[in-house]
Amino acid sequence: MLVVAPMAEKKRKPGRPKTPLRRETVIGLKGTPEWKTWLEEFAEHCRLSMADTIDQSLTEQAERKGFRPPPKR
Repeated sequence: MLVVAPMAEKKRKPGRPKTPLRRETVIGLKGTPEWKTWLEEFAEHCRLSMADTIDQSLTEQAERKGFRPPPKR
């Protein structure tokens, strides 16, 4: 009779460290391919990611409108 030995489980790679702040997707934007290209070019011009470009733009717009600054993202 043939006995098959159980195989050891593979070790998992460490995941992302847990953060004390829970983050979630806040908004998803739809736009034309031309608008996306424009946003990518503007973000590159500012040396920021697209998300940081939008975050910075909203922060500046809120300040111009006399609204309170946003909390830390």
